Amino acid sequence: MNRIKVQDADFVFLSYDEPNADRNYADLKKKFPWAKRVHAVKGLDAAHKACANISETERFITIDADTIVDKNFLDVEIDLDALGLDNTYQFSWCGKIAMNGLMYGNGSLKMWTKDFVKNMKTHEIHDGKDKNAIEFCHFPNYYQFNENYSTSYVNASPYQAWRSGFREGVKMSIDRYVRVPRLKDIWWQNYHRLLVWMSV
Repeated sequence: MNRIKVQDADFVFLSYDEPNADRNYADLKKKFPWAKRVHAVKGLDAAHKACANISETERFITIDADTIVDKNFLDVEIDLDALGLDNTYQFSWCGKIAMNGLMYGNGSLKMWTKDFVKNMKTHEIHDGKDKNAIEFCHFPNYYQFNENYSTSYVNASPYQAWRSGFREGVKMSIDRYVRVPRLKDIWWQNYHRLLVWMSV
């Protein structure tokens, strides 16, 4: 059987300036003592490459600094054969936003391969040639699970709450970083999420 066990991967906590980062990292270390931390690296592409460099395992999990991980995540196994996937895939598990109850890719736990991360060109170093490469979730070998093993607390300060809501409001209003001209053209799930972010 071709299976991947979460417990075999390094856990890397990714922080920048989140006011609840230290508390959340302490919680992560209690549950997963081997967890590592990458802090204050500017740019999402550069920060993820720093995670790949610090990981001692070929596959590693990234945890956003505003996120608390359920200890049961350690028991997760991915059956590649059952899913019809291969070892080139990256994985994500839906994150839950405590402030508004939404569950989707925001704040999700992600499992990467070092090779993928070291060779990707996303966010601040995206060259504009491949519209799928700006954001991680648009890669063809990116698989999203609907199961949830994390909760993100994005309102530890008024600024953090505003920044999170503004960012998601923009992301829900565009399609692969292109402005959607009419509200009715927004993908229905993103439109629903946008309405929630605008009202909470």
